[in-house]
Amino acid sequence: MISNFNSKNKEHSKLLSFLVALFIVGLAVLIVGIATMPNIKTNAASNTSSNIRGDVDMNGKITSSDARLALRAAVGLEDYAPGSDKFIRADYDSNGKITAGDARMILRTAVELEPLKYLNEEVPESPEEPTEPEDPVDNHTITLSDGRVIPDNTPDWDKEFSYNGKSEKDLYTELILCGFDYDVLATHYPNYSCGCKNHKCRSPLEHFDMVHDEILGCTICGSHECMRLYTGNDADCSAYVPPKYPDNCCQTCGKLLGDGTNGTCCQFLRDKECPRCGEFVTAWTCHTCKGH
Repeated sequence: MISNFNSKNKEHSKLLSFLVALFIVGLAVLIVGIATMPNIKTNAASNTSSNIRGDVDMNGKITSSDARLALRAAVGLEDYAPGSDKFIRADYDSNGKITAGDARMILRTAVELEPLKYLNEEVPESPEEPTEPEDPVDNHTITLSDGRVIPDNTPDWDKEFSYNGKSEKDLYTELILCGFDYDVLATHYPNYSCGCKNHKCRSPLEHFDMVHDEILGCTICGSHECMRLYTGNDADCSAYVPPKYPDNCCQTCGKLLGDGTNGTCCQFLRDKECPRCGEFVTAWTCHTCKGH
């Protein structure tokens, strides 16, 4: 009898130990599952939260980090599959390829030299400029006050630029190797001077960017040698009018700039239906989505 009682006790102890171990394992699995759920939700949200053109890392804002990623893709240090979220956002001009020009526009947007643009906004085609057969050369060049002749917004000008055999791509690769820091890049060219009026270029790449800005001209007055191009200060443009509202607000209605939701203001380049609320909006008019 005693031996039977002891064997039953041993069986009960084994069963109890097994149940305790099973409970501990189940509790551990439950804790791990709960701990990982927020991460899954956060990642899903971050992949779909931004529709800003140029927001390569998709964190809802444009910074120099986005320009760096686009530039790395342009020189082949990053590989974004065509049609992927990052490729679409890095391809700022939507021409099907990522170039240093895309990185430049993203960087200009990051420092607020360009307004925010959204993926669902249509980019109008540039109208064809009328040609003047009697003087075709002057249609493509501009003579500045210091005697320099620069192209008149010629699309392929950057492909022709070089410095001591280095192409635009080579110069931007140098910038990446310097940690995307223009100050560090300048230390590689201690005696550099471009010799151009109003320029303060410390490296060939800074000169390239400066000439590029001259070609585009001032976005306020249109001049190709406005002092604003060289100082970066809007007040240095003779046509500058101080804003009525803060820089992050629409200067027409005063609302925060955005995509039209959450009480923000957005404007479209063409007459179209708002992709978020469906309301028809006239080009270049303030629009705020109702009920969003």
